[in-house]
This record gives sequence, structure tokens and C-alpha cells, in this order.
Amino acid sequence: MKILLDTSVLVAALVQKHPDHSVAFSWLQKAKDKAFTDIVSLMQEDYLATIEHLASARIIGGATYDALLLCAAEKENVDRVVTFNIDDFSRIAPALAKKIISPHLEI
Repeated sequence: MKILLDTSVLVAALVQKHPDHSVAFSWLQKAKDKAFTDIVSLMQEDYLATIEHLASARIIGGATYDALLLCAAEKENVDRVVTFNIDDFSRIAPALAKKIISPHLEI
């Protein structure tokens, strides 16, 4: 199973005082144990397509970073995108909405 961990999950996993540290850390541990791996490189055309998509949807600001993560998820055809920002991610990529899950869910 291919899983992409959003930075919201990675930060929570690395900051012990974060209120969701334990649940996020369990996802990071699974990746470390090689239960899933998903390292993706984006090309220039991926960045351009993402920016064009955001511009046409009138999405600006920090959502650009989320959109690039979702571009990587789509490029690699991941099974799940794990994030604490489900609503934002679903707004950016409605086609991936069924794959976007909370770290509070176990798979």
C-alpha cells in the first residue's frame, strides 16, 4: 500500500509536545519500518500544472504546498494521503477526496 504523509503529520510526529504526537508518530514509525514507502520527485511540468490548477480554482497562499503534495500523491497513485487537514486537501483535489484520511484512522 502506498501512503503519503502530509507535513502536518510529520511535524506532529516529530514534536513530542504536539497534542497529536502519538497518533502521528505511529504513522511515521510504520514508514520507518518500511511498512510503506513513497518518495516522489516532481518535475518542472508538475509544478506548472499545479500552479495552473490553483490559479483556475482561485486557490492561493499556503495551499500551494498542499497542492504539491497532492500532485505527488496523484503522480504515484497512492492509496492514501494522511493529513490533519482533510477539508483543505479535499478542496484542492476533489478527485482524491476518497483517498484522503485522518491519521486517527488505522489501516
